[in-house]
Amino acid sequence: IAGIQGMAYSGLSSFGAPSPFSTMAQAGLVDHVFSHCLPYGTDAEAPSVTYGPGNYSIDDFEFTPIINEKWYVGNVTGLGVGGVEVDVDPAVFTRNISIYDSGTTLWLLQDDAFWAVWGSFLSLCDTLDLEGVCGDASGPLFVYGDVIVLTPEQFAQFPDITIKVARSASPSPPPVAPAPPPPPPSTASPPPPPTGVPAPPPPSVNVTQDAGAVSSEGDGDDVVIVVPPSAYLLPVSTTSDGIGYFYGIQSAPITIMGDVVLSNYHVRYEMDTGR
Repeated sequence: IAGIQGMAYSGLSSFGAPSPFSTMAQAGLVDHVFSHCLPYGTDAEAPSVTYGPGNYSIDDFEFTPIINEKWYVGNVTGLGVGGVEVDVDPAVFTRNISIYDSGTTLWLLQDDAFWAVWGSFLSLCDTLDLEGVCGDASGPLFVYGDVIVLTPEQFAQFPDITIKVARSASPSPPPVAPAPPPPPPSTASPPPPPTGVPAPPPPSVNVTQDAGAVSSEGDGDDVVIVVPPSAYLLPVSTTSDGIGYFYGIQSAPITIMGDVVLSNYHVRYEMDTGR
């Protein structure tokens, strides 16, 4: 079976066979589309899975292409913490792939991206007192897997995390620096290089982009997924001092956007259109 419920691509099957859902779609019993909604919280509605398009308007969805038809892979281009872009090379996501997976509970972040996000949290300690983040590095801290008790006031200080996923199958190239103006004409010609010695190459230009604010509306090229603290801080215990929370983001070799990311979104997969 490809996936927990047989909803993945046949490439994940040890036999290379189509999943039960794909078999039904090929037989014309259902469109090759499914969606799920995984509400989170004690007051949330029951989770649901819809086979076929369902009674939903296509205009209610924003789509990104599936760039690897073995898993549901998205082209992640950047992250933000508290509205500020995380300083991480987007190549870490394309080099190690980023998968949407409702069968994974937590949000697994590629190692470099994980520590970059944690660094962004630490940078907030200049203005915020984030319990479980700021303070003594010996802990207890969320990053060590400790359960941290937070009051409602302490919880409210934690920022949203944003994920930018490209609407295209490959990342957009970086902006090209304008060519410098030609030098003024010289009255004397430079001497030619010695015979047999190649002329030095022209100087290269490295183009970098400064970190800036991340818009929740995206910039037209990306879909922005907002992960609020109610999604990445998971309540696991209750005490007289507050609620004990576990950090729902962990370091891993690849990025898997599990239920921490997908919760409270209606996520639709269109296998025929590859999006």
